[in-house]
Parts: sequence; C-alpha cells; structure tokens
Amino acid sequence: AWKFTVPAGQGGKYRVSAAVVFASQAWNAGNLISLYLYINGNPTSRLGSKQLDANITARQGVSGTDTIALAAGDYIDIRGEHGESAARTLTTTGGDNHVSIERIGN
Repeated sequence: AWKFTVPAGQGGKYRVSAAVVFASQAWNAGNLISLYLYINGNPTSRLGSKQLDANITARQGVSGTDTIALAAGDYIDIRGEHGESAARTLTTTGGDNHVSIERIGN
C-alpha cells in the first residue's frame, strides 16, 4: 500500500489534499462515500464525504484538504471508503485520483 513518510529533519505543518473518483457503476441511495487521512495507521480526519440521495449509475468522487502537524518518521496514507456491498473500481483517467503533500511550516 502507498504511504508518505516524513524525511529526517522535515517535521512540521503539512497541507494534504486528495481526491478519489470511482468509475461509473450502480450506486444505492443512502450510500456514503468518504475519503480519510490516516497518520501512522490511525484515522485522523475525514477529508470529504458525499451521501447519495438516489439510486444512480455514474462516476462518484470525493475530495478534501487538511493541515496537519507531522514529525520526522511519521507516515500518512489516504483511504477511500464506500458503503456498497461489492468492490468498486477507481477511474483510470489521469488526474482523477491524486494526493498532494506540501510542507507549509514548522
């Protein structure tokens, strides 16, 4: 699985932005699609979420940003979740699914 580890001497505040887009498929009304930020394997914040109001067959995406404090050696990962009973496929369109990590201060 993917993760970003803070390099030695680079602890501080980081801005983390991410997006996930699921390919077009059938979704059930009431389903919650969420994007979470984990630090050192622990859920830290929900970057974004979307609840579906009706049954729909379409691409579904969610995105968000958070500013967090990290120490050298900490690691983060991003996880998309949905409430459907079957697995879902992410789009393969360039730029749909991405993570941006920017060190913004000490």
